[in-house]
Amino acid sequence: MRYLKIILLTLIVISCAKPLILKEIRLNADKYYIFGGSNHRDFFSEVTLEDSLEYVWSNNLNGSQWTSSVTIMDNLLIASDLAGRVFAFDRKSGKEKGAVKYKGAIFHQPLIYKNKLHFVVNEEKETYSTLYYYDFINSKNLLEINLEGNVRNELLMVDNNLFVLTDNGDLHKYNPVGTEIVNIGTGVISNTSPICISDKIVFANIEGEIIVFNNETEKIEFRKKITSSFKSNISGDDQNVYAGTDTGEILCFNLKANEVLWSKNTGVKIIAAPSLDDKLLFVGDLSGMFYALNKVTGDVVWNYDTKGLVNNSALVTNKSVLIPDHNKKLHVLDKVTGKKLSINEFDGRVKSSPVYFDSLVYIGYDKGMIAALRGIK
Repeated sequence: MRYLKIILLTLIVISCAKPLILKEIRLNADKYYIFGGSNHRDFFSEVTLEDSLEYVWSNNLNGSQWTSSVTIMDNLLIASDLAGRVFAFDRKSGKEKGAVKYKGAIFHQPLIYKNKLHFVVNEEKETYSTLYYYDFINSKNLLEINLEGNVRNELLMVDNNLFVLTDNGDLHKYNPVGTEIVNIGTGVISNTSPICISDKIVFANIEGEIIVFNNETEKIEFRKKITSSFKSNISGDDQNVYAGTDTGEILCFNLKANEVLWSKNTGVKIIAAPSLDDKLLFVGDLSGMFYALNKVTGDVVWNYDTKGLVNNSALVTNKSVLIPDHNKKLHVLDKVTGKKLSINEFDGRVKSSPVYFDSLVYIGYDKGMIAALRGIK
């Protein structure tokens, strides 16, 4: 038994030691590099999918994922896990291309800028975390920056500057070479990934406050309590911020008037960021109910019971909505009517927000699995 343990440990070390060297990647290629698909985090993809999906491939990260997503650049899919690993796969075949291992956990989607991956590792049993600038061409860490507190929020890149919001509510801004430009402490815990609308960085906190940071003046220009508590991610369009609350409210907050335009109460806690198109808002709650609302009035257009639990954002396309739930399913609905078109079942709870890129839908589910699906007629 002792020798078996040694052999297994050796295999694990070898499998984790495979370097993450991506020299063949085209740095100017199209990419999906940020949670939500844009700095608004609207989770919209302007494509038309077939009603049904079929599996193309699946592969294992070896560690579970948080409720995040994946990063795509050129022909590579890049994903992180709670065991501190960052993996690269061939996005068409699912073949592993390399990995890098850190001591700790990564809760968010790796962010790409030129030849660098940006991610934060939450150190084991520590009250700090480490921001890495990782050069994936030469397989080395360019920078390691210690941060007070953990980071479970998604990263944000605006005008080549990196924004990091810690769980403690500290907002950091770094230039492309890692020099810190801004470090503002809000003093309140935030579970909200920041978004960018025009020159404003917006986030919320557990005290129910909306906070607006002006990226030009590099100061907080607005801070106000508008509800009981935010523990959800937020999304936005050119004028408004949309969010769900602990008490089940869905809110529309206007950044010009600095006021709530409308709210709709579902009665059940919401932690997923709403998904948006030009007319509708889509969001699910922890009871498994999923809603489509009019963005202007807040009126419910339709609702759908997933009979699961929705804690991550849906993918919205031209004609359909793809809803991940914890009951091991991906629901495909007609966007206009809410009619069920198809359901894909998985071997575990669906953990990540679906991503569409170049004919394939990518999604993560329990035990660190990543799958690619394609629409079928």
